[in-house]
Amino acid sequence: ACARGARVHALITGMGASNNHLGMVESSSLTQEIAIGASFRKAGYGPETVDLVECHGTSTRQGDVEEVRALKSFYTLPKRTVLTSFKSQIGHTLGASGINSLIRGVMAMKAGVFPPTLNYLHADPAMELEGSGLLITPEPLDWASQANRLRRLQVNAFGFGGSNYVVQLEQSMEEAGTVLVLPGGAAGLARNQANALTHSPVGPDAISAGEAKGGPCELEGISAIFDGASHLIEDGTAPPQALRSLARQGIFIGKAELPTPPLAMVFPGQGTHYAGMGRELYESFPLIREEMDRAAAVADFDLLHLLFHDQEENLHKTRWQQPALFVLEYAMARYLTDLGIRPVAMAGHSLGELTALCLAGVYSLEDGFGIVNQRALCMDKAASQQNTDPGVMAAVDALAAADVIYRMLGKPCSMLHLVTD
Repeated sequence: ACARGARVHALITGMGASNNHLGMVESSSLTQEIAIGASFRKAGYGPETVDLVECHGTSTRQGDVEEVRALKSFYTLPKRTVLTSFKSQIGHTLGASGINSLIRGVMAMKAGVFPPTLNYLHADPAMELEGSGLLITPEPLDWASQANRLRRLQVNAFGFGGSNYVVQLEQSMEEAGTVLVLPGGAAGLARNQANALTHSPVGPDAISAGEAKGGPCELEGISAIFDGASHLIEDGTAPPQALRSLARQGIFIGKAELPTPPLAMVFPGQGTHYAGMGRELYESFPLIREEMDRAAAVADFDLLHLLFHDQEENLHKTRWQQPALFVLEYAMARYLTDLGIRPVAMAGHSLGELTALCLAGVYSLEDGFGIVNQRALCMDKAASQQNTDPGVMAAVDALAAADVIYRMLGKPCSMLHLVTD
């Protein structure tokens, strides 16, 4: 979602389901507890960190009592948990009730407001809310942020036929704005060292902090976050669920002495380009601009205009998309390798294979661009002559393909043995 520029409003951290065997519409706290418990096992955190429950809210004597009874099995004092039901505002929407509550709950979490339950005057005595820590409010309340954790929400959706679904949600780091990284070497940090961190912590044994979108961030509350994660760092026995939960808060724990896992780069083929792709990279990173300018210098057409300013329909054409995609793939990979990201293997699909070979040193960028450009010309010419879809593929004899490449380059090529093999 982030890669395609979508805004992340919240994260679904866990889901649970159960089925009530007692009847079509009869509520059962027992089967609801099964669904709630399953949702927490997958979430990696407990009910003590959840602030709001969007209740199913049947508004019936049995339904509300059974739902509250199930919730009281998880939510206890001294923690205060707000209960609400969107049905009080819009009425029953049958199969859409659960998704309506999820949307309203996420918007409330983003806004920092506990939503009211309209027309609520007093609780059914059978629910026994007094002294339970569960609160129903007819007026909106401020949902204050806490320094050491994100806002969290539970949504209950209990349907006809006894099907129960529970979803756990967590505030998005994009909304919270802060990312913290705790390397494995942070195990040696004493609590007073964490308290002494400045706005620009450095060193492998420090806690790194920064805004999700870059720049320095306020470190108020960093000590509380460190305290909550330090025991996991010290004993090194954190369960995967706990690590995932911390990662969602922007806290990443790992052992510094672990060897770097091997990395491979895989390059896509034709069909992955769109108009303007890579323009911000070209304008922002000198190395990417340098490599793309190198290719543009040997092109027999305006490569940069094609990449950044031409019409989308032109980039769908084999003749233009292949050289454009090759140059962008090559420049991005060169930037990553310059940062020290070294692959042990490279592969690609169709056009991506040529990019991988070029980066592996089989031929230069200039020769690679010539191969790709000639390939695109040949494919486009063949398609136009035969009046066929330029995306259709055909198999050729390996020796014949090697001969074509030889004639395109006009000189011996170290790639030939790869082709003939």
